[in-house]
Amino acid sequence: MMPGLQPYIDITISEGDKIVKKYRRRKCRSFVVQFAQMLLHGMSLNTVAAVIDTGNTSRSLVPPVYSRQSQFLLNASAGTTTYGSVVGSGTNVEAITDYALQTLITHGTTSGKLQYSAVTFGAPTTDATTSYMTVTRIFTNGSSGNVSVNEIGLYTYFYNNDTTVAWYFCLVRDKLDSTIVLSAGQNMTLNYILKIII
Repeated sequence: MMPGLQPYIDITISEGDKIVKKYRRRKCRSFVVQFAQMLLHGMSLNTVAAVIDTGNTSRSLVPPVYSRQSQFLLNASAGTTTYGSVVGSGTNVEAITDYALQTLITHGTTSGKLQYSAVTFGAPTTDATTSYMTVTRIFTNGSSGNVSVNEIGLYTYFYNNDTTVAWYFCLVRDKLDSTIVLSAGQNMTLNYILKIII
């Protein structure tokens, strides 16, 4: 394996206690430009302008006033689709300029929707050459029909000098190699595995 930051995607489909299908783990291909912009801001505390949020609005990230200002937060609660791991039905190929999923699948139990669990985190694991952590979210089809998933991503939120107003940014968007069709009652467990290799 090549050294560096290597994120992976791991997806499992289940129904009750039974695993229906486990997809082959593959590399995540698509950190987008907002990831680099937010990393620059966090490391330098310089103003970074024209960062496009998930609503396609340009934002300027300025040095923090509040000591509790956070970024890269993914710890979404159940039912939240504005940040954390997200899924969609869009079929456009990835582009580094993507600022959101093409077509976000919203939370719910009616046709075309999925139930979003809370995001959970696996503690970092380290050996002689690698260190990794896992971001996990489960999506449940509580409707009576099929729901098709074609794209996945990670959204973060960011308080910019105002502890009451959050901006949301896409960090990663991946078009899946093939459509995942979730039947009624099935769950999709999505793991983003962030691995560092020396």
